[in-house]
Amino acid sequence: RWAPSSAPQILTSGGSKMLPSTNVVITSYGLLPALLSRGGLPARWPGLAIVDESHMLKSRKSIRSKTVLGLLSGSRGRVLLSGTPAFARPEELFVQLSLVTDASAGDYGAFADWEAYKSRYVKSQDNMAGLHV
Repeated sequence: RWAPSSAPQILTSGGSKMLPSTNVVITSYGLLPALLSRGGLPARWPGLAIVDESHMLKSRKSIRSKTVLGLLSGSRGRVLLSGTPAFARPEELFVQLSLVTDASAGDYGAFADWEAYKSRYVKSQDNMAGLHV
């Protein structure tokens, strides 16, 4: 009802392909790498992206986070949803903050660059095992 001209397509396997007429796609984080590598989705999502369970994007080094960041880098807008509270681990928020602040549109300081973000928000501890963030 909120978008009567939209016909959502649900992609449930890595071999699925988005229909050219589709403007709403529903899929899972786990399927994104396969969908992108096989041409099931465009390399960059041009429209609005709604990312549910965004707390799953914790590590900036994970395949999941890198895939979502790459896919949404050219999107017109991004909405992140999560019902999970963010605890006292600011490094786990970096990917989510990077998604909602578009560095290409202006200077967002610490949210655009991991090193700047880390120096401002992440408390580092040296211990015998090395640097712990």
